[in-house]
Amino acid sequence: MDEAANTPNCQDSPQVQLLSVAMAQEGEIETTDQESHMAVLKVHELQQSVTKQAKHIESLKLALCNKQSKSTKLNKLFQPDQLEALSRDNMRGSSWSNETVKEGLQLRFSCGARSYETLFADV
Repeated sequence: MDEAANTPNCQDSPQVQLLSVAMAQEGEIETTDQESHMAVLKVHELQQSVTKQAKHIESLKLALCNKQSKSTKLNKLFQPDQLEALSRDNMRGSSWSNETVKEGLQLRFSCGARSYETLFADV
């Protein structure tokens, strides 16, 4: 039996084709046929898409981190019943816990009526 007949054609393997495309993209070999040129263009397009998506993912991670930070700060500042009231369209039907009323009164008495009103004027 002929050994060449049993040996698979390595030039047809996907690994060799990818290597050829990568080398062509880096300018190490010249592309001579239409198919190789199209493959190089597709690889370049996919690389740009991956880069764009990676930047988008990073911006989403940053936005999530900022939202979590704000949420943590709000949870430290307000009681759960206050957070629920903030999420509603109106205050009807809201009932305050004893802890919420106590903290509100402490704040008002510690800073005075005018300072208390100024504090919440922008809210």
